[in-house]
Amino acid sequence: MQLSFIFTLQDQGHSMRTGKLERIFYWKEETAGEEHLRTLEKAYNKIFYELPEAGTKEAQTLEDILENALKDVDPMDCLLITSRDARIHLAEKWNLATAAYPNPAIPGQSLFEADVLIESFEDVDLEYLERIRRRHHGIPWVIAQTKRCILREICMEDMQALFDLYAEPGMTDYIEPLYPWEQELEYEKSYIEHMYRLYEYGMWVVIEKDTGKLIGRAGLEHREYPEEPHMELEMGYAIGTAYQRKGYATEVCQAIIAYAQANLEYPRINCLIEKENKASIRFIESLGFIFVGESKVAGTTMLRYVKEI
Repeated sequence: MQLSFIFTLQDQGHSMRTGKLERIFYWKEETAGEEHLRTLEKAYNKIFYELPEAGTKEAQTLEDILENALKDVDPMDCLLITSRDARIHLAEKWNLATAAYPNPAIPGQSLFEADVLIESFEDVDLEYLERIRRRHHGIPWVIAQTKRCILREICMEDMQALFDLYAEPGMTDYIEPLYPWEQELEYEKSYIEHMYRLYEYGMWVVIEKDTGKLIGRAGLEHREYPEEPHMELEMGYAIGTAYQRKGYATEVCQAIIAYAQANLEYPRINCLIEKENKASIRFIESLGFIFVGESKVAGTTMLRYVKEI
């Protein structure tokens, strides 16, 4: 995947510093033999920073080592890779994002306090490491960029714009409305913490590049179908009324399908549509989805469309 950094979120009238991954700290002896990490290090040698080993007074010396390494960089823009619990714990002093590497040569480590556990660097790229940093600091991931849109995770600063979107005429004709304000805030907080962190997908927001305006919501969730033995992946989408029939939904949904193909292990994507929603039926068929039958959801009979990926 191509790496792209968004330095600030300035859409919808709010600004959030997101920074970028400036430095990756590691101890070479902890990752000895990880050739994939060495390859990544060679490709981005200005970002990777090998830390020296500590002396006999390890705890104090380690603190000095990290403090010295952070003198010319914001800790928010850094990531620490380590195989030791003590070093993960020490990173908390500077609120450093951490990735744990379970090294068999260093037994007795739980590594539970790290942001993520990396058992092999074979499929790890710089974008993945940047996303660890973002997740640690509560910065929304940018999922994809199209010609006119940015598809990213929702954040709490989006709430007013989200309510404005759902208040547009006709927006909730075929989708569930939002909860009342306070209840929706609590729901979104939990969603960000659990859905995104656990699954690395969910419902995202659509931002128009030229204006920074939130113009839609689209993404992927999973659902149990009575007729299927396993959990199924499902795509949903809603574009603001002023942006409908202008190709925005096509751009966004094609990007979502590409994301699922590249990052998820589901064999297909489902889409549920009410029988009366003729426009959505025509749209989903234009994306190559095929009608496979009806499915009952929360007491409502829906048309089920499927696309193999």
